[in-house]
Amino acid sequence: MFNLTNPEIIARLVAAIFVGGIIGFERERKSRPAGMKMHILVCIGACIIALIQCQLTSMTVDYNFAHPKIVGHYQPIPPD
Repeated sequence: MFNLTNPEIIARLVAAIFVGGIIGFERERKSRPAGMKMHILVCIGACIIALIQCQLTSMTVDYNFAHPKIVGHYQPIPPD
């Protein structure tokens, strides 16, 4: 149903690194704690968690469509 390809995964990780770098650079420039490296790592971690959630949801939905009786999705009997 919804599977991420390798280029999509790489693009999302690069975007997370870029956004984390921008936020971290701004904080380092103002001499605040948690600078560039910290924000890049946090953004990469959040991105990986989101990618795992997308993959698990996709696998669950695919399984539910493939095995409707196991997960309890019975078709109602039409009235006569």
